[in-house]
Amino acid sequence: MLKLEEIHANYGPSHVLHGTSLHLKAGTIGAVLGRNGVGKTTTVKAIMGLVPVHQGSIKIGDQDITRHGPHLVARAGVGYVPEGRMLFPDLTVMENIKVAQRKPAKRWTTQALFSLFPRLEERIHHKGSQLSGGEQQMVAIARALASDPTILLLDEPSQGLAPKVVRELVDVFIRLKNEGVTLLVIEQNLNLAERIADEMFVMAKGRIVYQASIAQFKNEIDSVKSQYLTL
Repeated sequence: MLKLEEIHANYGPSHVLHGTSLHLKAGTIGAVLGRNGVGKTTTVKAIMGLVPVHQGSIKIGDQDITRHGPHLVARAGVGYVPEGRMLFPDLTVMENIKVAQRKPAKRWTTQALFSLFPRLEERIHHKGSQLSGGEQQMVAIARALASDPTILLLDEPSQGLAPKVVRELVDVFIRLKNEGVTLLVIEQNLNLAERIADEMFVMAKGRIVYQASIAQFKNEIDSVKSQYLTL
């Protein structure tokens, strides 16, 4: 479903991705772990067309989206939930969602989104700036789903959220997978990653240095943590 082959990407003169390769099967959840500054966020931005790729390829199925603009990547079926949510603070819940909604919506209609996030229906007329962190994250996910993606990229979705809200997100991610959405999740919360992921990826120095099923990862977790995840 999602294939990155030897991706190289820069921020200006700074070479961040050094041949990143990643394969994620349709209908699964992949979690990307790694220390700060190793290229995790750059990877999802490169997929989304927000960071220029100067070498390698990115494919959704057989469709090559390398160097496509973000609007074309979205049309190819990729949704993006950025780190920090990035809502419009002066727009209401409904207005934030409608910014990205396909017309007419197919799978993720307003009714389907409120079924996934009942709390948002109660807060439908509240502005983004009036929501809690957890509610803002729900809006950000709902906004991404409103474009009916087949792949959802989430960058640090549990950042700054209370444990209760994180547990709710686990249920949401599992439900999305069951609905046929493929998820690639950048995450520092190892516990969350272990609870949702089918496949675990670890980045170091701009490359994927480890990939394994969740079962294999759990058997090798001490070695992986000592090599790549602890300071």
